[in-house]
Amino acid sequence: MRKKSILVLLSLVLAFSALLSACGSSSDSAKSNDGASPNGASGKPQEFSFNLGSEPPTLDPALSQDAPSFTVIGAIFEGLTRVDKDNNIQPAAAESWDISE
Repeated sequence: MRKKSILVLLSLVLAFSALLSACGSSSDSAKSNDGASPNGASGKPQEFSFNLGSEPPTLDPALSQDAPSFTVIGAIFEGLTRVDKDNNIQPAAAESWDISE
């Protein structure tokens, strides 16, 4: 019985120390942004990845017909206009436009 309680106590101490070390900050992570330039370019390649479920067959906006292609195209291309939260058309890549009659 005593051996079991010592084992439980040791396990709790180990778990608590792991929790404290994971929550603590190190000086390396605090200085990770010191070398970055004001526009965010740090010299290191920046990557963004997300799971689509499958490879997009094309990245050509004129040929895309599937959900993975639309997801990637929507993330990398900006349209001429966008719709805001009130469903009003706002300029995106277009600065202005004229409506012909």
